[in-house]
Amino acid sequence: MDAGCNKPCHATFRAEHAVRRLTVSCEESRTRTSFRTDRNGHTDYLRCFVGYNTFGLLMDVPALKKILFIFLFLSALCPVMTTACSGVDAGPDGFADQGVRIDVFQDNPGVAADPSTFDAGILDPGAPEVVYYELPPFDAGDYLGVPKDYGLFDQGSSDPGYFDHGGSDSGQDSGGTSLETPCRSFTDCGLDETCNFALERCEGRSTWKEAEQGLYAFHPRAGAVGDRIVIDGARFFSTLLGGLSVKASIGGKSVISNWASSMDENRILADVPSGASGQVKIGFEGGAWMTFPMEFGTAPTGVIACDGTTPGTGPPGIEPGSMGPYAAGYLDIELHKTRIFYPAKCGSIRRPAEPGTWPVVGLLHGNGALHINLEYLGQALASWGFVSFMPQSEALNEYSQDVVDKLIEVVNLVWNRDLSTIHPALAGVSTTSDIAFAGHSRGCARMQHILDWDADLKAHTRGVVFIGPADDGVVVPGMFMVFGAGKDGQSFEFATNDAYARQSAPKWKIFMPGGNHGSFCDHKIYWMFDGQPTIKRHDQLQTVLSFALPFLQRAFGLFEPFADQLDTPPSSSIYQVEYQLK
Repeated sequence: MDAGCNKPCHATFRAEHAVRRLTVSCEESRTRTSFRTDRNGHTDYLRCFVGYNTFGLLMDVPALKKILFIFLFLSALCPVMTTACSGVDAGPDGFADQGVRIDVFQDNPGVAADPSTFDAGILDPGAPEVVYYELPPFDAGDYLGVPKDYGLFDQGSSDPGYFDHGGSDSGQDSGGTSLETPCRSFTDCGLDETCNFALERCEGRSTWKEAEQGLYAFHPRAGAVGDRIVIDGARFFSTLLGGLSVKASIGGKSVISNWASSMDENRILADVPSGASGQVKIGFEGGAWMTFPMEFGTAPTGVIACDGTTPGTGPPGIEPGSMGPYAAGYLDIELHKTRIFYPAKCGSIRRPAEPGTWPVVGLLHGNGALHINLEYLGQALASWGFVSFMPQSEALNEYSQDVVDKLIEVVNLVWNRDLSTIHPALAGVSTTSDIAFAGHSRGCARMQHILDWDADLKAHTRGVVFIGPADDGVVVPGMFMVFGAGKDGQSFEFATNDAYARQSAPKWKIFMPGGNHGSFCDHKIYWMFDGQPTIKRHDQLQTVLSFALPFLQRAFGLFEPFADQLDTPPSSSIYQVEYQLK
């Protein structure tokens, strides 16, 4: 990753082509300098960079190749160390239970269960309700192929079913049966979970290196060719070459085709094969296989009608880390593997959109992580009436005109457009002439590059959010917010401070001393270049959402139900806030 030089750069050069590079020296630092004209040939300038991650040699491509070769060889022989698992076995399956909770899928005593799969109100007249929608009855029986309790599903042999519905839990392992808990905010979920706002269910997540393999969840529940399935688990692999042995299939059809671009150690992103349905199976490094109890279904192509199998619209939440009045829909397009989120009539993939002209936000991922790793933010924003897009834009840690061109191509497809031409599910949806961006790590630098390259885009940008930033020293337009973390081993605190100091008000800096780089993502752990966090991923993501949502509402001049979050930020043991309103 790169950051601006702390010392002034002394060099001049007149560029005669669109993009040219030269290596010079900044005072007291070994740096890389990039300079170019804008796309119209109007601006020539010089920029110095210095690598600030733990391994500065990684900025040198020839050295990188040598180091990578040596590391790959060694990683094949020696697994990356992981943290030990502690705790006493709470159930007869021989493994430690995961702190699972008792059943809550029933109305409080005296309140009849809702007759439909979705209750539009949180409270029934006369008495409170434990959850706001009822799951359809389902009991798959014991799933005996996986020997331990892990994440969302109870997989021990003593449990009579994988879901329990109402009443007492008569056959659970001691400690309680872990359920697919519904959610409309992060606070509805446990500390080792996040809220999947598209399906409105809590899903397990790893915060740091796991000692044991396991499965958490997959989404969507059904799909077709052109869709991409996200599979979350624990410790699919623990060495770089070990990832080459990981397998995944749906109904016996393999879904991993390109390990380098489709998998992290805890997450798989895969294209859905034609006609795929049935059991979702994962083959881990080392040869173990695990299978999800819930099967993947085949969905029709085109628009998938709302049929009660996924949650619909609901009342807006009363806290900034909660859902808004719309369901969270999304779809995948081929152009640079972009995922688009939008306000929908019901949640999940390719559901009918809520017609309207909605503000649009670009979400740019960092290097070394799957491009969908700001998914939690895209889902939540969709529920509050935003369209957002997440393109794949991996590149080396330097300026890339090719990446700039690709990102501008996606921006021009989604920004200030009628989106019905993209997909029938987006019928009646258009986007505003104003735009905002949020990026993680190197995604922040790429954001600076495209805003510096396209004057019209820069003029219409109303707000920018940096998350664990790679900072290339460019002043960005509009309101500004930056998130940093004390255990971040890639984006150090000075990068957060420098970015904040450079910008004019209104601006906010939110710093989490116990957070790290990977936990800014929906599900990513950087084994080598990160510190072990002292807070959960749950807390880190909730903090980002609780500030980014009101920030973007203000940037676009929308209704601000959470204005106090920006004007008088609440105190917290998780984060510290510095801000300047004027």
